[in-house]
Amino acid sequence: MTVKRTGTGWGFRIDVGRDPGTGKRKQVFRGGFKTKREAEAALAKFQDGVNEGTYFEPSKQLFGEYIYHWLDTVYKAEVQATTFEKTKGVVNVHIVPYFQQYLLKDIQAFDIDTFYSKKLKEGLSPAYVKIMHNTLSKAFQKALKWKILRETPMDGVTAPCIKKKPKEIWTKEEAKRFLDVCEKRNCAIPFLLAIFTGMRRGEILGLKWRHIDLERGVIYVRENLVQTSSGIDIKELKTLSSLRDVHVSLFVVEKLREYKRKQETIRQTLGHEYADHDLVVCTYRGNPLFPRNLLRTFKSMIKVAGVPNITFHGLRHTHATILMIMGENPKVVQERLGHSRVAVTLDFYSHTNQEIQRKTATRFEEEFLHEK
Repeated sequence: MTVKRTGTGWGFRIDVGRDPGTGKRKQVFRGGFKTKREAEAALAKFQDGVNEGTYFEPSKQLFGEYIYHWLDTVYKAEVQATTFEKTKGVVNVHIVPYFQQYLLKDIQAFDIDTFYSKKLKEGLSPAYVKIMHNTLSKAFQKALKWKILRETPMDGVTAPCIKKKPKEIWTKEEAKRFLDVCEKRNCAIPFLLAIFTGMRRGEILGLKWRHIDLERGVIYVRENLVQTSSGIDIKELKTLSSLRDVHVSLFVVEKLREYKRKQETIRQTLGHEYADHDLVVCTYRGNPLFPRNLLRTFKSMIKVAGVPNITFHGLRHTHATILMIMGENPKVVQERLGHSRVAVTLDFYSHTNQEIQRKTATRFEEEFLHEK
């Protein structure tokens, strides 16, 4: 470290460690001091920061370079292929075009709030802008952990406000009517599993017989069918909460046994023409079923049954809502659904509170006024 005269005054150069990528010595120069004494005082203070480990050199990387690096090295390994594709699409179309000229270190909360406002004025929904918010939050949080930023601008950002909509669900009577129609048309199993277990569509389409213990009545949710731009594939689930054991009733076990016998008859009839992937829900010839084909059948059966038009995910909501109204422990509901925390479950199904409150009031009255 040295103090020397510069063209405009005095400055100093100091070692701040080594580059973790190349191993080469890193030096920093600071100038613009009027006197040698000022430069020496600044050098001493700077040296103290280096010695105490509080010195920090912000990244000079462009934001676009950083977020693509984060997407491909970290985020891709954390989420399902479909989620990765959707997020990268949002980054390509909206986030990078707006911030591509920014250095990572220069982006402030004001810039991000302005970006959200612009997207909302363009007509994008708050829920869609919230996806951008979540993406930026994760990307900046990782920059902190990688120590290429001292602080994240997201701390001062206002997340888009999303109005909660009532969950699309069926009553027990509507669900029964729907399943009765499906049973008559030999297409009930995927919908039965959704209503009785709360499994996601991809989990049902990726379910294999080896992951079902019919003797114990347990479904081991381990894989997920995903559809991306390159086709469909069955992947292992990535989050610990999604990897779960779901117990099913004797009714469901018997339906699965009956369905397995029918599937085995088809397999023997087709012989080598049957593609045995061990899938529970599949095409007539045993191949994985495209999600859109399942949805086509679902919408068709809704019309025949004359029940409200809901999404396939609404079957999962129906399962959880019935459990909550029954008074089931939220922790049990959380584990069946594969939520990461019980708070997520309670927040998702807060719409059941009125029904639960009504039943609680009735039970209290019965206990208080009619006790024998």
